[in-house]
Amino acid sequence: MSIARGSSLAKALKFVFLTFLYAFIALTILSLVLENTGIARANNSSPKNMEFESPAGGKVYKFSDVHGVDEAKDVGLSILRRNFRADGLMLR
Repeated sequence: MSIARGSSLAKALKFVFLTFLYAFIALTILSLVLENTGIARANNSSPKNMEFESPAGGKVYKFSDVHGVDEAKDVGLSILRRNFRADGLMLR
């Protein structure tokens, strides 16, 4: 009995392809789990506690240091409400 050479080559290629495919899927799922749980982060701080250094002065700023975002949002919404109807058409 002789085994055809083409069939063993096809089985080997199929094995290698499936091995790489399953490894890719497993590593993708693992990276998603690590990213979403926060285990892979350097420190488990929230974005509000993150610090940023100013490129010019070297002073460290936090998100909590920035003021005026809520006020700017309110002003923008009031402009939109004043100039647009509820259905999105512009008033003239």
